[in-house]
Amino acid sequence: MKNLRKVRKEHGMTMKDLAVKIGVSESAISQYENDKRQPGYETLIELCRIFNVSADYLLGIEESEEFSITEEDLELLKIYKTAKQSDKQHINALAKAIDKFLKVDE
Repeated sequence: MKNLRKVRKEHGMTMKDLAVKIGVSESAISQYENDKRQPGYETLIELCRIFNVSADYLLGIEESEEFSITEEDLELLKIYKTAKQSDKQHINALAKAIDKFLKVDE
């Protein structure tokens, strides 16, 4: 995980801090950072959430860490996920209309 050490340090966390936070051993964190072991999907997702970066960034597939989900984004996602299927169709149509409107303003 090419960028794990970088983001961990940027967040002022030790390997031990991170290990406790995600429920793995400090040794596992060291192995992730030194590409001797890869985390499982659930652990990878948790790491992305903790550091607010994409999996592609953590894994070194892309260099930009400009992936972020705000609390506001998560709230909208929760609303969408709990909506009935018929309501999702309305939400999608409304989102597309808003997108077109915003592009006209550009």
